[in-house]
Formats: sequence, structure tokens, C-alpha cells
Amino acid sequence: MDRIQRIRVLRGARNREFILSHALESKCLAAAPQPLRDVAVLMLETGVRPGEAVGLQWPDVRRQTAVHAKHGYVVIREGKSRNAKRNLRLTARAAEMLKARKAAVKSAWTFPGETDEAAFLVSSLDHQHDDVRTVLKMPPDL
Repeated sequence: MDRIQRIRVLRGARNREFILSHALESKCLAAAPQPLRDVAVLMLETGVRPGEAVGLQWPDVRRQTAVHAKHGYVVIREGKSRNAKRNLRLTARAAEMLKARKAAVKSAWTFPGETDEAAFLVSSLDHQHDDVRTVLKMPPDL
């Protein structure tokens, strides 16, 4: 039997699918202000969640080569679930972005807030994202 089993969505669950093409990715990144642009690159390249990205401090960024991590990795110390502690490999693009940020940012936080004493707020990141989505006339699921 070569049939594919049907999977049903649970009652009350929303079926959300949005595929970001390379062309649309470039358009979104070009329209994004900082730090949204750099956070988005990190998220796209590593799969890190927004809160995990803005919560990174420089000791969590390991740019040296490691086994299975040619361009380095980031250490996620805590997160949304009990399995959130993990190391995420960096791509060349993510490593270059972090190298440039390290040269420009004089804070302990990889993505500092207004005072450099704390991390950039996820809610502020959400506002920047909403503004970009509105300007580009993109659907809410982006």
C-alpha cells in the first residue's frame, strides 16, 4: 500500500504556513532596521528563537572552529523548554555578522538595548518586525 497517511489538525489549531523565498528574504533584510536585521540573520541561519537571540552575551558566542562547527557556534544556556540548552552551529554568514557586531558593540550583550546594560527587548524586536511587514505589505504569518 503506497498511500500517504492523512494527518488531521487538532480542533482549535491554526494551520500556518509561510515559506520565505530567497528573494523575499533579501527584500525583508534590506528593509529591516538594526538590530532586527542581524537578529533575523542569526535566526535564519541557526534556527535560534527571538528571545534566545537577544539573550546572547559575548561569552555565549564561540567563533573558533570546533568539531562539526567550522565557523563556530553559539551556546544557548536557557530557553522556552527544558531541552532548550544546546549549541547551535554558525554558518559563514552568521559568523561574519557576529564578527562585525563584536567590532561595533561595546556591551556584554550581543544585541544590547538602549543603555547597553540590558539586552534588546523581544517586544521591541516584534515592533520592528511589524513595521517592516507593514511597509512590505506582507501577511501576518511572516
